[in-house]
Amino acid sequence: MDMANLSHLQLNCLSYIFGAGLLLLQIGIVLAQEPAITLTPITGSFDEIPIGSTFSINCTVTIPDGYMIGNAGVPSAVIWETEKAKIQLTINATVSTNDSRITLRYSVTGIHHSFQLTIANIKSSDSGLYACNTYVSHTDTPSKVLSETVYLSISDLLDKDKPQCYIRPGEVILEDLSISPTCLVTRNDNIDKMVRWSVLLPNGSVESILNSPVKVQGLNYESYHFAIDAIKAWDDGMRYICNVMFANDDMPMQSCTTDVLNVIPGPELTAIPGPELIGDHLMVDADVGETLSVSARIELPSGFYVSGTTWSKIIDGEHQPIIDNDAIVDELVDPNRFSIEKVDLNGLYSSTMKISDIQSSDSGHYGCYVAVSSNPDINIGNYYLRLFQITVEHGSRTISSTNMPTTQKAKMSSQRRKHLTSVKLATGITIVIIILIIISAYVKHCRRLQRAKQETAGNASARASAEKNGNINLTAI
Repeated sequence: MDMANLSHLQLNCLSYIFGAGLLLLQIGIVLAQEPAITLTPITGSFDEIPIGSTFSINCTVTIPDGYMIGNAGVPSAVIWETEKAKIQLTINATVSTNDSRITLRYSVTGIHHSFQLTIANIKSSDSGLYACNTYVSHTDTPSKVLSETVYLSISDLLDKDKPQCYIRPGEVILEDLSISPTCLVTRNDNIDKMVRWSVLLPNGSVESILNSPVKVQGLNYESYHFAIDAIKAWDDGMRYICNVMFANDDMPMQSCTTDVLNVIPGPELTAIPGPELIGDHLMVDADVGETLSVSARIELPSGFYVSGTTWSKIIDGEHQPIIDNDAIVDELVDPNRFSIEKVDLNGLYSSTMKISDIQSSDSGHYGCYVAVSSNPDINIGNYYLRLFQITVEHGSRTISSTNMPTTQKAKMSSQRRKHLTSVKLATGITIVIIILIIISAYVKHCRRLQRAKQETAGNASARASAEKNGNINLTAI
């Protein structure tokens, strides 16, 4: 190969290398311009955070040109929350929990938005998964969710020789949310151990929990937890026991018990006029033209608020809001017949939808959304949905509701009362007739016995008289 051809080949190779490098640079620029979330600890690390200390973690959201936070129909928001229970701690630059230990610092540097979460006076119950979430949208692409999670492990327990038990995210929980009873044990890789959970019921009895706990290892501690999804009101008052058994026979079993679980029941539905609860259905009778009231009621302890209520109706196969908080949607319902009443007093909240001059066209499937938050100024929180069906007829109406509390007491409708009254009356008359028939048969039987006795006595008297007369005749002879 001559020098000219060699130089030409070298130039081709260099051009290919330059082209490939330029392509990689373009790809890097494109990748760098993609939105992203990064979690960075500001104080120390994510592992073995000392109890009583202050911990800060930064969530950096990178939003390149052409992108925006949020999407159509979703508020522009970056949210810090506990991953398992979905308890929101912050939204945008505002703290949305009543926990005074939590603060947030927001700053912007170019395309980087920083949301620094700080937790003061760290407790063992702060251990767990945390998530930083947001929606990101672009004019040319569909919106997507950006989310990053991190597990915070808490150390420096008061007694390192015994396991520590607590409930994540806390002992006070809203119904239908999830909890994770957690047991923190000093790490010792030289000794095998087995962890088993059981539940202490309010009546004092203990039941074993068969599912195996999830193990998470830290530097000095091991965490054993299991998940309970959709906590219900009947779980209120329970405590959870963690038993740690060691392979070394010289080490006795160790145990710990959580605090008492306090479950806040979700909203209940009631209806006027006089409903009757039959199973999971709320039955109501009303004539066309009457006024119907359906109420959603919930009692909340201090620190919780109802941040929003929406009444909806299924129209064209989709739930459409007909009353959004205090606003009547004129395009869907008649504002002259539909109205809303609210009561919010000392933790007792109720929202009542009234339908005046009810018509057959009001029949359909309805829903009530109730949002519960730990911050009264932010419309976020756990959403409860209660579904019910309204059927309007000339002379009677029926409301059947799902997710209804079976403990609710309801009055009988007049039509059903009349039906039950007629059934009871017919049953009573039948029982009286049967009793009279039995008494009559008994009286007849007694009379037959009495006549039989009288006839027997008469025959015996006649025989005795005849024998006496025979004796007299024989004596006379």
